[in-house]
Amino acid sequence: MKKKNKIVEILFIMAVAFILIISDRGKVYAADAVVSFGKDSYSVNMDDTFEIEVTIKADGNIGVYKVELQYDTGRLEYVSGAEAEEDGVITLEGTGFGNEITYDNITFKAIGGGNAGLKVKGAKIYSNGEEAESYAMGSQETLLINVDGTDTGEKSFLSSLWMKRKHRHHLIHMV
Repeated sequence: MKKKNKIVEILFIMAVAFILIISDRGKVYAADAVVSFGKDSYSVNMDDTFEIEVTIKADGNIGVYKVELQYDTGRLEYVSGAEAEEDGVITLEGTGFGNEITYDNITFKAIGGGNAGLKVKGAKIYSNGEEAESYAMGSQETLLINVDGTDTGEKSFLSSLWMKRKHRHHLIHMV
C-alpha cells in the first residue's frame, strides 16, 4: 500500500512539473540594464572641451531606448553628442541592434571651477522583438568631474544631490 501511494505521489509530481514546463514556454522574463560612464571620474582644466563616454548595456538585445543625463550647468556647458539638450538635461535616444550601445563623444566645455557632475536622471530601455518589455534598471551612476580653476561659488551639483538624498533619507526615518 505504501509503495502504491509513493508511485502515485511521484506520478503526480511529474505531471505537475510537466504542466509547469509547458506553461512557461514563450514567456519573456524581465532582464537587467544599466547606464554607465567610461571612467569613474574626470579631471579637466577651465575652458577645456572634453568628451565623456556613456554606455547602455542590457542582458538581452536593446530595442528602443531613452536615457536622460543631468549635468552641472554652473560648471559645464553641453557642446554636442546627444540627440537633444534642454535645461541641463541631455537626452540619448534611438533604436539599438545589440545588447550594448556606446556614445563615445558626449562633449562638454568646462566653464567654472570646482566639483561638477553628471548623473542618470532617468532611463527607459526596452528589449526588441514582438513581445518587447522594459528592462529593470540597475543602480545608476553619478560621474564626478573635477574642473581645475576658480570655483564658481555656486552650490556644487554633487552636494545638491547629496542633500536631496539626505533629506529623502531623513523623511523616510521620520515616517
